[in-house]
This record gives sequence, C-alpha cells and structure tokens, in this order.
Amino acid sequence: MQSSSIIGTTGHHDSIQAAGLSEKSRQPADDEEKGKWAADQGHRHESRKQTYSGLVLLWVSFQATGVIYGDIGTSLLYVFSSTFETQPSWDDLVGALSIIIWSLTMIVTVKYALIVLRADDDGQGGTFALYTLLSRYIRITRQDPHAVEMPGMRRYSSGDMQPAGRGLRTFLESSLGAQLALKVVGLAGVSLTVADGVLGPAQSVLGAVQGLKVVDPTLSTPVIVGVSCAILAALFCLQPFGTSKLGTGFAPVVTVWLLFNLCSGLYNIVMYDYTVLRAFSPYFAFSYLMRNGNAGWQSLGGLVLAFTGVESLFADMGAFSKRAIQISWLGLVYPCLLMAYVGQAAYISQDASQTAFTNPFFFTIPPGTFYFGMVIAVLASIVASQALITSTFQLLGQVMRMSYFPRIRVVHTSNRFHDQIYIPVANWLLLLGTVVLTIVYNNTTSLGDAYGVCVTMVTLITTFMVSLVALLIWRLTPWLVVPLFFVFASLDGIFLSAVLAKVPDGGWFTIVLAVILSSVFVVWRYGKEAQWTAEAAEPLTAPSILKFSAGADEDGGDGDNDNDDNEEDSSNSGSSQRQRQQQQSKGGRPRRRGEATGSESQATDAAGFAVRLRTAGATPVSTVPGLGIFFDKVGNPAQLPHSFTHFVRKFAARPSVIVFFHMRALHVPTVPAQDRFVVSRFESWAGADAKGGSGGAWGPSLLPDAYVVVLRHGYAEDVLRPGLARDVIAALQLAIMTASATAPATPAGGAAPPLLTPLSQPSQPSQPSPPPPPPAVVGARAAEAESMARELERQEDLALAELQKACRAQTVFVLGKEAMRVNKEGAGRGRAWNVVRRGLLEVFLWIRDNTRTKLADLDIDVDKVIEVGFVKEI
Repeated sequence: MQSSSIIGTTGHHDSIQAAGLSEKSRQPADDEEKGKWAADQGHRHESRKQTYSGLVLLWVSFQATGVIYGDIGTSLLYVFSSTFETQPSWDDLVGALSIIIWSLTMIVTVKYALIVLRADDDGQGGTFALYTLLSRYIRITRQDPHAVEMPGMRRYSSGDMQPAGRGLRTFLESSLGAQLALKVVGLAGVSLTVADGVLGPAQSVLGAVQGLKVVDPTLSTPVIVGVSCAILAALFCLQPFGTSKLGTGFAPVVTVWLLFNLCSGLYNIVMYDYTVLRAFSPYFAFSYLMRNGNAGWQSLGGLVLAFTGVESLFADMGAFSKRAIQISWLGLVYPCLLMAYVGQAAYISQDASQTAFTNPFFFTIPPGTFYFGMVIAVLASIVASQALITSTFQLLGQVMRMSYFPRIRVVHTSNRFHDQIYIPVANWLLLLGTVVLTIVYNNTTSLGDAYGVCVTMVTLITTFMVSLVALLIWRLTPWLVVPLFFVFASLDGIFLSAVLAKVPDGGWFTIVLAVILSSVFVVWRYGKEAQWTAEAAEPLTAPSILKFSAGADEDGGDGDNDNDDNEEDSSNSGSSQRQRQQQQSKGGRPRRRGEATGSESQATDAAGFAVRLRTAGATPVSTVPGLGIFFDKVGNPAQLPHSFTHFVRKFAARPSVIVFFHMRALHVPTVPAQDRFVVSRFESWAGADAKGGSGGAWGPSLLPDAYVVVLRHGYAEDVLRPGLARDVIAALQLAIMTASATAPATPAGGAAPPLLTPLSQPSQPSQPSPPPPPPAVVGARAAEAESMARELERQEDLALAELQKACRAQTVFVLGKEAMRVNKEGAGRGRAWNVVRRGLLEVFLWIRDNTRTKLADLDIDVDKVIEVGFVKEI
C-alpha cells in the first residue's frame, strides 16, 4: 500500500492542514473527495475569485471604464453613417434610434450586465468560462487522471433539481455527441472573441486615423495605413505594463469622451429636436422594421455596431470583477451612450444640409468644440482596442488551464489584482495580425463587415450557454428560462441573420480565422487526451516497479547477503543501517499494520532481502550516496514521478535520500516564507500488491528516506534559482525536527509512531470526557509516553544524520524528458481514421516540441542537473 502522511510544513496551517490521513482515505473516491484530499495535502490552488469594496471597488470600476468601454463607446462615430445611405426621414431616424436604445437596454444592460455576469467561473468570464462552469456540475469533460488539482465537482443530487434540469443533465452526461457539440460551441466563442482581438484594433485605429480627413481631405490611403500601423505597434508595445496601469491611463480618455458626448447630446436635444425622445418607446423600432421590410432588415447590419464590444464586458470580468463592471456600465457608460445617440438623432432630424448622418459625431458636436472633439475622438478610438486585447489574454489563460492550448508564458501584471495577465506570444501575434489586416483591407467598411459577424455569433453562443447554466446550476424553472431564452435568442438571431449577408464582402475572414483557432484548440486537446491515456497505462506506484524479496526468488534474482555498512558499497541494495534495523519484524514474518516498528521489536536479521525491480531478472536496486531531487510535474503525493520511475529502471539505483519535488503555483503574488514548503513522508510497504492495494501483510518500506516536498509559490516569485537545493534541504530539516517535537504519545497496545508524524491534526467534534483512569494506569501511560518521546528523538537524529550524510556526498536535480511518437498501428477504427489520427497527433507533437520548456531555460545549477529521457507512444 502506498501512502503519504503529512509530516510537517515550514509554516502555519490556516490554509493547509498538515494532517495524517487514515489508510482508507489515501485515495479519493470521486472528484469532490479528490479536491478535498488535494487541499489537505497542499496540492490545490487557493480560491481564484477576488472581491473588492469601498474605494478599491471604485478604482477598479474606473480602470474597467478605460479598458472595456472604449470599443462600445466609440461606436458613436459611425453607427448612423453605417445604417443610412441617404438622409433618413424622421420616422426612419427615430425607428433606428429606438433599435439602438433597446439593443443597449436588452442585450447589454439586461442580458449581460444583470444576467450573464452572474454566470462566472470563480470570477472568470467568457464563453469558455461558461463551459468550465458547466463541467463542474455535470460530467461532460475528461481530466488528466494523474493530476491532483482538478475542478471540484459540485454535482447536485437529482432530488435538488427541477425535472427538466435533471433530464437535461442526464442527456448531456450520456450523449457523447451532445458533449462534443457543447465543447465545440464553447471553443467557438473563444475563437470568435480572439478573432475580434485581431479585427478590433485594426478597425478602431484605422477609423481614428481616417477621421483626420475631416481636417485634411488630401490625406492619401498609404499615409493613413502607415500612421495606423505605427499607432498599432505603439499600442501593443504598451501591453507589458499591464491591465491595471493601462486601465488607469486610458480611463481618463474614455471618461472624458463619454462625458463630452453626454453634454453634446443634451445640447442637441435642447437646441434642435426633443421629440426624438419618443424613440424610447419600442413601438417605433417595430414600426421601422415592418415599414421598411428587407431594407430595414439589412440596416440591422449597421445598427449592430452600436453594441460591438459587448462581449468584453463578460470576457474581461476576471480582470475587474462583476460589481466593477456593473457600476461603470450602469453609472456612467449606459446613460452617456443613450443621450449621445439621442442627441445625434436630434441634430440629424433638423439638418438642412442633409449630410450630418455621414459623419454624425463631428457634425453634431457643439460649436467651438471641433478640435477638442477631434483630439479626444482620435485618442478614444486608439484606446478602444484595449478591450479586445485584454479579452484575448483572459480567454487564452482559461483555455491553457483546461489543456486546450499549450502552456506558453503568462505574466501576471499586478500583485493586487490577481487575474490581470499579459501573454507575450499572443501579444506579438496579435500585433502581426492587426498590421497585416490594416495593410490588406486599408478601410473600415470591409473590416466592419467582418467585425459584426464576430459580435453577433458570440452573443448568441452566450445566450445558449447561460440558459444551460440557469437550468443546471441555478436550477431555475424552465417556465422562466425558456421564455427569456427565446427573447434574447431572437434578438441575437435577427442581428446575426443581417450580418451574415455581409460574409462575402469581408465577413468570411472572421469565420476562417475562428475555424483555424478552433482547430488548434481541438488538436491540442485531442493530443493531450491521447497523452493522458498513454500515461495512465504506465504504473506509477512503488509496488508496481519494486519488490522486497530474498535473492533466490521466484523471478530468479540473485541473492544479496552483504551486511557491510559502508555507504560507498552499493551491495546493500537500497538499505542503510537504519533502514535494515527498521525493516525487520518479529519471527521473520512480514510486519502488519499497527505493529511496533522500533528497533527493540525488530531483532531478526534481514540480510539476504533486498529491494529489487519487478523485472525478469529481479535486479537489485543499489544505493548511490547523495540527495536526489526528482522533479514531479503532476504533484500527486500518492504516485511516483516519471523522472524517478525511469531513473530507477534504467540504472537500477536510487539516491540514499530521495525528494519528490513539485512546484505548486498559487493564485496569489507571493507566499510567505513560513507557508512555502509542505513536506510529507513518502511510504510504500513491501506487503502491498503491484497496484497499490494491500492484502493485509505489511513488509518493510520499499523506498526508505523518501520525501514529498511541495513548493507553494506565487506568480510574482522566481523559485527556480541557484539556491533552490539549499532551500529544499532546510525545509526537510525543519520538517523533521518540528514533526518529532510535536508528535503525540501512542497508547499501550497501539502502533508505534512513524519516523515522522503529523505536525497537526484536523479538528474533531467535541466528545464527552471519559472518566479519569486509575493512578496505576496514569503512571504506566506516563512512562510509555516518555519512552516514546525518547524513541522519536532517536529517530529524528537518525533521519537528520542520513540527510546530512547524503548532502555531503552530492545533491542532484533529476528531470524527466518525455519524448513522444505516434503509434502507427492505431486503435482499429479503420485505415482512413488512422491516417487522420496520425496527422492530428503529429501536429500536436510539433506544437508540443516547439512550446515546451527547455532545460537551458531553468535557472538552477546546471552542473547538478540530470535529465532522464524516455519515449512514450500515443
């Protein structure tokens, strides 16, 4: 049986309980128990969701204004010009205005600000966050079977759900086709938003520079394109400063822009035509569509630009929070936009020149403010790109965490706001894409056709996914969810049908780009699942690769009867003097769980027994003096890392002291030094079977002097540095001394304490106090406790001496380098599928080889690093 008892940490236990686990609870029974088990062991991220209040909330709301609303706010520049080709009648103008008002009200305010923002996944937003949220409550996705950190399942019992929701959950969990469709829909939302991240900056910056033609009509297209590319390059070069700094810097620009348009709108309403306020009645919207028929339907392709950028409200939620976005939208942006559009309509309705609709912003601003308006319009258009750039970073971070994209470098740009990230590779690829688009399209009309397709598809996908969340997670009645779904889906569908007509004119680019991105996500996920399948077939428990037996055993292995204690002699087959003392049990029989392990009760000579490989030759495993730190990328304390299993198989040797080392990144900037290391004793008894089970007999440990060390670090900390080995050794020494100093006494007749005992125990419910024992019993227990204390102190001295001796010999880091190749035989679905499968896996391996961390990138002592290579077929 393989187990891992927590023996101590270097710090407090408010966030992680260092508690010993009973044998029954070593392995979690389900996903929910696995999450609790991981938390007890210190192997799970802390809560991701941040909440703000007071002045901090207002500050975050101010930042959100600068990042999120530049896109939707600058739509004021071109909505009416994109909708009408000639001067509209009063009825048509008010009808279009009514559609704008109710689109901002129903789609942005009611649907997104009040409903969609509630469907966050631990503070994260976006369509993929909706998919991961659903995967927590229904079994629709597969996880790495070796990983400890898994999204905790929160599955409701059937009796707690509405009948419709219960039936829908059963269908989704039983239908592979439905699960695949749901996954594709979630990934399509991500791909479309990332495509927006390429289109949006090109559209907004190119539009801003084209606006300078108002001042100088002689500006040529090459000059406009060149200036636009230079501004785009500068904008993307600013991204490493982080969302918080950019938001604080951009927020004054967007705020002044919105307030300026608010004042302009109020001025125009008072001075020109207040009757356009009748557009707040939805009657005029329906009348406009019915009166104009097909022409009215086609004009929706221009009116949809009034809420482009709405997807950023949800996708950027992780960087700001729900309340910050709601405050900034409802308190500032929404009323400013409404009054601005109403004011533009008021001026256009009374425009004698009948040209104001062609450039609604510059024609409708108050007299004497033209140059100020031009400057603030150009600045606002430039910063409008930030919303989609930030959305791209947030969504790529989500898909990487769920293994749909390779783990590329992610930089957390703020120590205070934990979810604000910057991805360098994505940033420079976005810059390349936007510059290419600007050069190729060189005008905002064609880009606008492509842009509208992204927005409407994402809003429709969001409506569908949030409806599932309402039924399955919020457990609302279908009588409420279904009508609302049809209302919002109808709105989204009408706009989508109008913009799809523009696909041949430029909208095709969005679809092609989204398909390419989705293909990358699908290929990577398919390859990862193939990798998980191959890794799951490899045994990772100590009894599956090692055994404790005599020299002449059933496998034909040679005996080993050397009792020499010389640490340089490898014939001791993995047993130091202390280990040989502790491996013996009374009468030569295997020790059973609960029996004493002290040297006084283990007098039988165990010479001739050795730890051997489970191979045909039963090769003895020799001991190499020194400390071996084996990197463990998974961090499952119940399993051996690949680096160790392949090391011991290839060399039939092990270091005298072993550390299975895992780095656990927490979602905080820094971790206090006293809470950084979690140390546990790796135990594996020879009496366990090869699968890790137990038949009741417990022999000596297969891996004496083996420890599990988890380094918990924040995203702002650099832990791979030359002094890492020294830190690990210090944590081991402190854990050994702390554990033995605080170990509880063992009652008579019970098992003796292990070498290292839990530093603290989980709290237990209060029980009635038992009656006091007789004085004779009290004295006997006191004597036994004193004996146990002396034994623990002796074992501490032995453990520290063994560690110090190993450190004096040598300290090495052992890394596993996993190479993969495609199994040409396949799974037997036919020759055609095998060709497709091999193609997908070859692409996966190519991406993997070009994105994985190289040994040269690790900032540790190079002369102390050993890389163990191995090949796995997928």
